[in-house]
Order: sequence, then structure tokens, then C-alpha cells
Amino acid sequence: MNKTVFKETVLELKGLSVGYDSKKPLLENINLEIEKGEIIALVGPSGSGKTTLVKTIASIIPEISGEICILGECCADCLPSGNVGYIPQRLGLVNNKTVMENVVFGSFHTMNFVDILFSNPSNKITSEAMSILESLEIGQKANEQVKFLSGGERKRVAVARTLLQKPKIILADEFLGELDDETSISVGFKMFNYVKKNGSSIVFVDHNPSRAMGVSDKIFKVCEKKVVELEKKDQDVEISI
Repeated sequence: MNKTVFKETVLELKGLSVGYDSKKPLLENINLEIEKGEIIALVGPSGSGKTTLVKTIASIIPEISGEICILGECCADCLPSGNVGYIPQRLGLVNNKTVMENVVFGSFHTMNFVDILFSNPSNKITSEAMSILESLEIGQKANEQVKFLSGGERKRVAVARTLLQKPKIILADEFLGELDDETSISVGFKMFNYVKKNGSSIVFVDHNPSRAMGVSDKIFKVCEKKVVELEKKDQDVEISI
């Protein structure tokens, strides 16, 4: 007897159009649903709108039209703090703060005002942050200022911050970029393992279509103002960008 599988939609885009000019949207009429635990990749040519789409979902820029529903809420201000983790291309790190201080920012939604004001995280938070840093092979840099790190090291700090946040949905823009092959496999495994283990979901932009295809549950091509899901049998042909 077959068991009924109940899917839980965590992100839904309804007739979404995005861009910076309402008369010239970059992407139009996007309709898609992302389920709990899914790893979703966005690929496509430079300038096609991948970053703009992720920024719009993250409420960094307003949508032109349509609706974005996250965890059943179609209002960004209605979401409890910390449910959405965002890793921008420029990472959003504070250069004159240490690696540890930057990572701990990810747990601010769990801290009281006084602890935030005086940057005084609990021992539990600090210990967990260090454990994540060590798993990403950057624990030895915990007390160094971010401005002295390489591009790849900064990427790992941003990933550690997001993992400490423990979001339900992760939006990541080129988070595996600037990493050598070995490190990208290690960092990617840590992130995707978190998603599967905790029933979260991730939407990530990747400039490497082959890698995106290999790790994602679904892959979408962003091109010519459209967001189109690629079927597995078509990916070998259509993945080129």
C-alpha cells in the first residue's frame, strides 16, 4: 500500500515580475513553488536577472508586480525574525569586526537587546559558532578581522553566519564562487547537508551549471525574462549558458 506524501510549500511566487523599472522588468510572470527540504539552483547568462530575483525574494528590492509567499505568509513584515537567511554576492560582512563577531551576527534574532547592544553572545552561541567555523576549516581565523581574509575565506564566514542563524529558507547568490574545487565541495556539502537534515530549503545562484545540476533537486534557467525549470533529460542540452 502506497503511503501518501504530504508536501509543504515554503516559498511560492505568484505572477511575479522583478526589476528596477516597472516599464522594463527583467523577469516577468514567474510562477513556482519550492517545497520543504528542496535544493533549488538558478543558472543563466550574466545580467539575466538571477541576482535581482534573489534580492526581490529577500525583500532587498520591491517586486514590480505579483506576490511572494514565504512559509505561508505573503507579507515580508509578518515573518518571524531569522526565518530567511540571505548570502549576497558581496557577503554583507563587517570588515573591521572579527570572524567570530561576524558569525555571531547570525544569532542576533535569538538574543536580547542588551546582549546585542554590547555584543555579548552566550557561551553556547560562541561555542556553536566556533564548531561551525572549524567544520568549514576556518576556525583558526576566528579572532582575525574580516578585512584581512581572502575572498574564499570571506565566503566561508558568510556561510557560517547563515548556518548559525538556522533559517528555514536560505537565499544564496554565488556562495560557492571564488572557492577552489576542494573547498567548494566541502562548503557546499556543509550547507546542503544542513538543508536536508533540518528540513530547510535553499535557492542558490551558481555560475557553474554542471555543479548546480549535480547538487540540486531542481534547476531553473533564467533567460529572456523567464524562469524555466529544466527537466533532467533536457539538462545536458539546455544547461549551457
